[in-house]
Amino acid sequence: MFILEKKEVLLHDMRKKHTKLLNLVIALFVLFALPLHAQESWQSLSDQGVEAFFAAQYQLAVEYFQKAILQAEKEFGKDHPNYVISSTDLADTYRRMGLYTLAEPLYLNAKQTIDATLGEAHPYYTTNRVGLAELYFLQGKYDMSEPLYLEAKQVDEKTLGKNHPDYAISCNNLAILYSEQGLYPQAEPLIIEAKNIREKTLGKSHPDYAGSCNNLATIYHYQGLYDKAELLYQEAKNINEVSLGKEHPEYANSCNNLAALYYEQKQYDKAELLYIEAKNVFEKALGKEHFLYANSCNNLAFLYQIQGKYTQAEPLYLEARDIREKTLGKEHLRYAGACTNLARFYALQAFYEQAETLFLEAKSIVQKSAGRNHPLYATVCSSLADMYKTQTLYTQAEPLYREALQNQITQMQTLLPTLSEVERKAYLQSIQLLFEDFYAFAAVYSDQNPGIAADLFNLRLILKGALFQSTQKMQNQILNSGNQALIDQYKNWRSKRTYLSKLLQLSLAEKEKQGISPEAEKKLADEANELERELSRASELFVKALDQKTLGWQDVQAQLKKDEALIELIRINQKDTSDRVNYMALIITPETQNHPQILLIENGEDLEKRSLAYYRNYIKTLRPDKLSYDRYFAPFTKVLSPSGTQTKYKRIYLSPDGVYHQVNLLTLLNPRSGKYLSQEIAIQLISNPKDLITYAQKPRQQKQNFRNYQIHLFGFPQYRLNPGDLPADTLQKDKKRELVLDLEGAEPDSTLRFLDSRGKINLLPGTKVEVENIQKTAQKQHINTYTYLSEDASEENVKKLQNPDFLHIATHGFFLKNLPSSNEDERGFAGIDTKKYVQNPLLRCGLLMAGAETSLQEKEMNPNSEDGILTAQEAINLNLEKTELVVLSACETGLGEISNGEGVYGLQRALRQAGAQSILMSLWTVSDEATQELMSTFYKNLLIKKQNKRQAFLNAQNSLMDKYPEPYFWGAFVMVGE
Repeated sequence: MFILEKKEVLLHDMRKKHTKLLNLVIALFVLFALPLHAQESWQSLSDQGVEAFFAAQYQLAVEYFQKAILQAEKEFGKDHPNYVISSTDLADTYRRMGLYTLAEPLYLNAKQTIDATLGEAHPYYTTNRVGLAELYFLQGKYDMSEPLYLEAKQVDEKTLGKNHPDYAISCNNLAILYSEQGLYPQAEPLIIEAKNIREKTLGKSHPDYAGSCNNLATIYHYQGLYDKAELLYQEAKNINEVSLGKEHPEYANSCNNLAALYYEQKQYDKAELLYIEAKNVFEKALGKEHFLYANSCNNLAFLYQIQGKYTQAEPLYLEARDIREKTLGKEHLRYAGACTNLARFYALQAFYEQAETLFLEAKSIVQKSAGRNHPLYATVCSSLADMYKTQTLYTQAEPLYREALQNQITQMQTLLPTLSEVERKAYLQSIQLLFEDFYAFAAVYSDQNPGIAADLFNLRLILKGALFQSTQKMQNQILNSGNQALIDQYKNWRSKRTYLSKLLQLSLAEKEKQGISPEAEKKLADEANELERELSRASELFVKALDQKTLGWQDVQAQLKKDEALIELIRINQKDTSDRVNYMALIITPETQNHPQILLIENGEDLEKRSLAYYRNYIKTLRPDKLSYDRYFAPFTKVLSPSGTQTKYKRIYLSPDGVYHQVNLLTLLNPRSGKYLSQEIAIQLISNPKDLITYAQKPRQQKQNFRNYQIHLFGFPQYRLNPGDLPADTLQKDKKRELVLDLEGAEPDSTLRFLDSRGKINLLPGTKVEVENIQKTAQKQHINTYTYLSEDASEENVKKLQNPDFLHIATHGFFLKNLPSSNEDERGFAGIDTKKYVQNPLLRCGLLMAGAETSLQEKEMNPNSEDGILTAQEAINLNLEKTELVVLSACETGLGEISNGEGVYGLQRALRQAGAQSILMSLWTVSDEATQELMSTFYKNLLIKKQNKRQAFLNAQNSLMDKYPEPYFWGAFVMVGE
C-alpha cells in the first residue's frame, strides 16, 4: 500500500546522473590536454567498473576501479579529477559491500582533493558527499551524515536549481535521514518540497508524484496525523482514477487500500464508503454473479459485523449466500460455505436457533455432497461445537469436536505422506486452530468429564511433533527398506537439498557469477520438492505395511516402571478470553486408571514473561532462586504427591511445550528441602510420549567395552585461517563460550552474540584442553578416537562424517533472535539476507567452525567451499542416522524458535532430524572452565565407569555441583532424546 523511496535506490539514480555528467566534462577536459590513447585506457577501466557496479558485480567492480586508480595516478596524478573519480567509485563499491572501514579513507581522501582543487565545480563534488553521508548513515553516525546531506542539497540547489528532479532526490535523502531518527517535523517539509518539484516537472498524473503523495502520507501516518494522511492517500487514489478510470478493477483495489487505512484507525464509516465503491465497481465491471462481487459483499458484511451493525451486515451475508444459491445451487459446497458464514454471524448475536438451522443445513450438504472427510465438514462441525460450547452445552459440543478432529486427522494422515516438509508445515499450521479450540474446550469440560483427558492424550500422540515425526519416519523407512534404488533416490534428494542450503548463502550477484539464475534455482527447488514428495509416498507404503496400530495412552503407561511418571504439557491460548494463556498437564503414572489426570495451570502469561525473566536473572546473577520451584514445578506435585510429602517417583519423563522448553527444571531450588530438583528426582526430556514406545521397540544396548565405536572430537577452531596477522590480545582466553553480536536493528538480549567490536571472534583455548582430555580418556579404553583441532575443526570435516557413534563439538554457538528484514539482496550474517533469517529459524542458529571469521570478512561467498558457519539448516543434512550421541559443548545450542506442538526449531531439531539419538546441549551461555570440567567428567563416567549416557551426565553434573553450587555453572546443559 505504501510506495517508499529507499535510500539505496535514490543514490543509485543520483550516481547515474553524475556519471553521465562526468563523462561529458572529462571528455572535454582531456581533449585538449592529453594523448587520446591515455584517456581511453583510463576511461575503459572506469566504464567497465561502473558497468559492473550497476550489475551488482561488486568484486569485479573493485578490480576495475583499483586498476583505474593506478592508471589515473600514473597518467594524470593524484590531484587530477580522474583519480578522484575512481577513488570515489571504489569507495561507493566498498560501501555497498558493507566494507565501511575500507570505504571511509577513500571518501575522505577524495573529499580533501576535491576541496583543494576544483571545489564545487568538481563533477563528483556532491557524489562524494552523498556517498560519505550514506556511509555514516549506515553506521548510525547521523550527526556526521547530516551536514554532508545538507551540503549536497545546497550544491544541487546552486548548480541545478530547486526545480530539478535531482534536487528533489536530495530533499528526499535528507528527509529519510530525519525520518529514521523520528524527526518527522524536519522530514515533512523536505518531502513536501520533493512532492512540489515533481508536481511541477513531471505532473500530478506521474507515478513519481503519486509516490511522493504516499511518502508524505506515511510520514503523517507514523505521527498519527490521520486527517492529513487521508488527503494524500485520496490523491494517490485519484491518480489511478485518472490514469485507469473509475470502472477499472485496479481502481477498486485502490479503494480497498484506502479503506484499510480507515479500518486501522477504526474510522469504519469512511472505510464503508470505499468498500461500497469497490463493491459497485466489481458489480459493474464483472457482474453480480462474479465471485469477486460475492466476496466484496462478504467483506463489507464483515466490516459491519465488527462495528456491531448487524442489521446492515445481514443482508450482505444473505446476498452473498443468494448469489451462490442462484448460480451454483443449494447442493453446492460454496453455498454450504455461505450458510456457514451466515450461521457464524447469527451465533455471534446469540441467535442460536437460526444459527443452528444453518449449521445443520451446511453440515448435511457437505456430508451428502462430499462426505465426512471433506475439510468443510470439519469447519462446520467445529463452528457448531464452538457455539454449543458458548452456550455451555458441552455434551452436545463434544461429539461435534470429535467428528471435526477425526476429519482433520484423516486428512492429515492422507495428505502428509504426499507432501514435502515445507508443504507439511504450511498444512499443519492451517489446521492448528481446530486443535487449539479443542484444547480450550477440554480445559473447561474436564471437570464435568475427566475422561476427555484420554482423548486429549491420544490426540497429542498423533499431533505432537507430527512434522518432525513424519520426516523421521520417511527417512527411517527408506534407509531400512533394503530397496537400493529407493535409497539412491533418497541420497540424490539429500544432495539436492544440501546444494540448495548452500545457495541460501549467496547473493543474487554471486549466483549470477556462478551462472545460477533465479529461474534455475527455483527449478532446482521444485525438483527437490517433487522428489521429496515421491519419497514420502514411497515411505508411506512401508509404514502402512509395518505399522497399523493406533497408539493410546495405555501403551505409554505400559513402558513406565513403578517409580516413574510422565507429564505431557499443552500450551493453550484461550482466544475467547482475551488471548489468556493456560498450560494443561496430562499426567500418567503406573497407578493411573481409566484416563490420565489433568492439571490446569492458569497463569501462563506470567510463566512466559515475568517469571521467566526472574528465573533467567537469578541464574545469571548466581543468586538463590526461592520462587521458581513453586511457579514451574510445585503444581505437578499436587498430582504426583497429593499428601504433600516428597513424591515417590524417582524419574519423570517430561514432554514440554511453550515456556517449559526454556526452563531447566533440574535447576529449581526446592525452598522446603533446600535441595535442587536434580538432587531429588531425575527428569528426562522427551519430544513426544510416543518416544517411550519407540525406545522400547528398538532397544539399543550400549556396548560396555565400546568395541568398534568411533568418537569424533572437534575443538579449538581457528576462526581466522591466517592468524599470523592478528593482534596478541585476540588470543586471550575467553571466559565464556559466548559471542557478541552487533547487528543494526537486532533485539539486544542475551541470545544476540556474535562478533566483538573489532570484528574478531575470540578463541577458546579451554576447548582444546577439553578435547585433549576426552581423547586421552577414550584412548585409554582403546576406543577409536579422531580429533580435529585448529584448522582441522572445520565445517567441511563435520560434513564428511558418516554415522559417528559419538560426535563432540566444542566451539562458539549462536542463536540470532528477532532480526529485522532487509532488502531482497542485502547480505547479512553468514551471507544470508535477514529476510531469510526471519522466514527460517534454522538459519538463525548454529556453530562456528574453522575459518568462520575469515568468511565473515570476505567480500563474496564461494559456493564451492564451506564458510565455517554450520547452521541448523545445514546440520539437517549431516549423516547421523546411527549416531548415539551428539554433544554441543557451546553456549545456547538448545535455543531456537518455539513452535507449540512441534518443539524448538534450532540445532537440536536439526540434529535429531539428521538421525542423532540423543543430544547434549545448553540453554544459556556457559563458563569455559566449568564446561571443560563437566565434559571431562561426563566422558570418564561414560567410557571408564561404563555408566549409560544419562546416568553419566547426571553424575557429572552432581560432581560439578560440589565445586560450583550455583546452577549457572552446572545447569546450562540438558540432554534430549533416548
